[in-house]
Amino acid sequence: MGMSSLMDLQYDAELVDRVKQLTPAFAERAEEIDRNSRFPSENFAELRDAGLNAACIPKEWGGAGANSLTYNLILLELGKVRPSTALSWNMHSTSTSLFFALANEGQKKRILPRVAGGGEYFSSVTAERGMSFRHLVTLKSTFTPVDGGFRLSGEKISTTLGEYAGLFFTTGFLAEKKTAAEAIMTAVIDKNSDGVEIKRVWDAMGMRGTASDNIVYEDAFVPRENILGGENFIGATGKIDITMFHLGFSAA
Repeated sequence: MGMSSLMDLQYDAELVDRVKQLTPAFAERAEEIDRNSRFPSENFAELRDAGLNAACIPKEWGGAGANSLTYNLILLELGKVRPSTALSWNMHSTSTSLFFALANEGQKKRILPRVAGGGEYFSSVTAERGMSFRHLVTLKSTFTPVDGGFRLSGEKISTTLGEYAGLFFTTGFLAEKKTAAEAIMTAVIDKNSDGVEIKRVWDAMGMRGTASDNIVYEDAFVPRENILGGENFIGATGKIDITMFHLGFSAA
């Protein structure tokens, strides 16, 4: 999309106004949240109650159907008063949109109501120490095939929203494969699955209200129906254009 066409986009002023109504309270809480390095659950409850946890889900699937301009204007308003909440909302929205792009219809019917109707959030559980990105990515987390699905083991870092999300958008390598082209897999994992542990290590100088703790998978069972990308699930995530989300980071 060229710059002129982006500027010609119509945005959802009502959605942006909902955010503006919430941000004064976010600003009032900011100092205490940073001082205590805690996750602002009340901010995300209010975003949920305003329907903004489902902003990027299409309307036919129960969301608000925000386009890229609306999405970035929401982040701009959040970032003015609470950058860590903007970052966390952005990571949830990124993961939700990636899920939507990769999921089949059955997966969408099963998972999206938990977000659009149930008010749950996604956490991006993808980063690891020493990893790079796209075709050069290297991951130590591995999916080992077993009856009915896979066993996942590995440790993820900087998992924004972490334990405060109900759904983990997760990547790893298929066991015994070495390159992203032949190995990278994506799955959605329930926070309450057996073999999932939260390591509370986030105590940073900035973005203190993101709960970006480590998540450890220890032989966690992942049903085959939770693997995203269809029949060509290997490498599916790397084929998605994520330009919109980089613009979101800049807005936040």
